[in-house]
Amino acid sequence: YIAAETASPGACDKTVSKDGDDVPRNNGPIGIFFMVILGLLFFIAYLLRGVTSNLNTIMRERAGLLNPIKEGFFSWLFSKKILAALSLLLMIFVAYGMIDGAQRLGRQQGYAPTQPIKFSHELHAGTQKIPCQYCHSGAAKGKSAVIPSANICMNCHKAIQEGPTYGKEEIAKIYESVGWDPEEQKYVEGKEQKPIEWVRIHNLPDHVYFNHAQHVKAGGLQCQTCHGPVEEMEVMRQHSSLGMGWCVNCHRDTEVQFKNNDYYQHYEEYHQGLKDGTIKKVTVEDIGGLECQKCHY
Repeated sequence: YIAAETASPGACDKTVSKDGDDVPRNNGPIGIFFMVILGLLFFIAYLLRGVTSNLNTIMRERAGLLNPIKEGFFSWLFSKKILAALSLLLMIFVAYGMIDGAQRLGRQQGYAPTQPIKFSHELHAGTQKIPCQYCHSGAAKGKSAVIPSANICMNCHKAIQEGPTYGKEEIAKIYESVGWDPEEQKYVEGKEQKPIEWVRIHNLPDHVYFNHAQHVKAGGLQCQTCHGPVEEMEVMRQHSSLGMGWCVNCHRDTEVQFKNNDYYQHYEEYHQGLKDGTIKKVTVEDIGGLECQKCHY
C-alpha cells in the first residue's frame, strides 16, 4: 500500500511538454501578452504613418504644391491597408482562440465538485494516515482505482459516529445509505440500501486508455504523482491537467525502476546495459511509452 505520509507530488507537475501543452495549463497571461503585442504593433504603425505623412508633406511643399494633402487620423484608420491588416490580425486571433479552445475541450484541471457527503482527504489520508489503496482498492489490481462503497466507510464508521471536521450530519448520510441504526448498532431489517452517488472528478476522453495497475503496481508510482498532495486537500480536486502533453512529458522524464522488478525481466538488453554502465537510465519512452497504441485504442 502507498501511505500518504510517504508520498510527495511527482516532477511531472512542473514540466512543459514539447508539443506546447503547459503543465499546469495557464492561458490568461498568454492572451494578455498577445493583446499587449497587438497594441504595441498598432502604436508603431501609427507612428510610422505619421512620419511618412510628414515626409510627404515636406516633399509636396518643396515641389511647389501650395495645398499639400494632409490626412487625418480617422482617414488613416479607415484606409484599405489598415482595414486589411486589422482583418488579418482578427483572423489570426480567432484561429488561435479556436485551436486553443479545442485543445482545452474537456479539460477540468482544478475541478472540485460538491459531493453528496463532505469527505475530507486531509483528515483521512493526512491526519489519520489511511493508505490510498485501502479505499481505492482497484488501483494496483486493474484499470480503475474504484470509487469506494459505503461498506468500506462502515469498516470505521460503525464505531466512529462523529468526525472532527463535519460531525454527525455527514456520517448519518452513510448510515442512511446502508440502512444502519447507530443507536441499536445493527442494520435495519427491510430498509432499502442506496449507493452514494459520488461525483466523478477525474475524467479522460473515451479514446484514451489508462490502466492504474500498470502505473501503480508495475511502475511503482505513488498516487500523488498524478493526483497531487491529496493528503492536504480538504476538498478533493483535479490537480494535474491530464492532457496528452502532460502524460507524454512524464513518459519522457520518468525513469523505469528495473531493479528487483520482475515485470521488466524480459528487457535483457537494458538490464545488461545498466550492469556494464553503457546506459545510465531507462525511461518509459525507451520501452515504448510514447507509442500511440499505448494510450489510444
